[in-house]
Amino acid sequence: PQKFWDSGFTVSQYNKCERIRENLSGAAYVDAYSALAAHKDEDIYARTDHHWNPLGAYYAAEAFAKSADIDFPELSEYTPVSRSGYVGSMYTYSKDYHLYNDPEVFTMYLSPNADSISTKYYNSYFSNGWSGDLFVSRNASSFYCSFIGSDDRITHITTDNANGRTLVVFKMSYGNALIPFLTSGFENIYVCDMRYFDLNGVQFC
Repeated sequence: PQKFWDSGFTVSQYNKCERIRENLSGAAYVDAYSALAAHKDEDIYARTDHHWNPLGAYYAAEAFAKSADIDFPELSEYTPVSRSGYVGSMYTYSKDYHLYNDPEVFTMYLSPNADSISTKYYNSYFSNGWSGDLFVSRNASSFYCSFIGSDDRITHITTDNANGRTLVVFKMSYGNALIPFLTSGFENIYVCDMRYFDLNGVQFC
């Protein structure tokens, strides 16, 4: 709404992205902003939660896949799983009954190779690992936590793609929804949240 622009509460995200791009050195910039803008009439962001929907993450992952030159299946190759009754973080923070009484449908997408990948989770020191599923709840019952499940862990995914390529992702919670769309392009994927990461990032890579 215009009142938030007028109050200075927020500024142009596009301009921030451009500032970052102009100041990058030795790193490729992936224009996820334009990729999302091209689909702004679709449900790329949740209505009751501050995260993007998996559909938005798909379009961002597609932009990254083009830059990284990796295999990237069409959305039609994924298995959509939908669950109604989703009321996310916007209600959790606000306790606004309008949101509570107006839930939305959450749709996640199971990777084409979901049954051919193995996932191991570790603590923030990359120790005490345990095996699990990348899709913590394949019926979407955990909604946004249906993939990876939590931020306070390091995740190692081994895929069925023997191309020798490894991806290390340093992310916040938005990255969780991104990962399932990248499992066809890399042999190994490591997912780390810098808010819960107790190692040196460069040495880890």
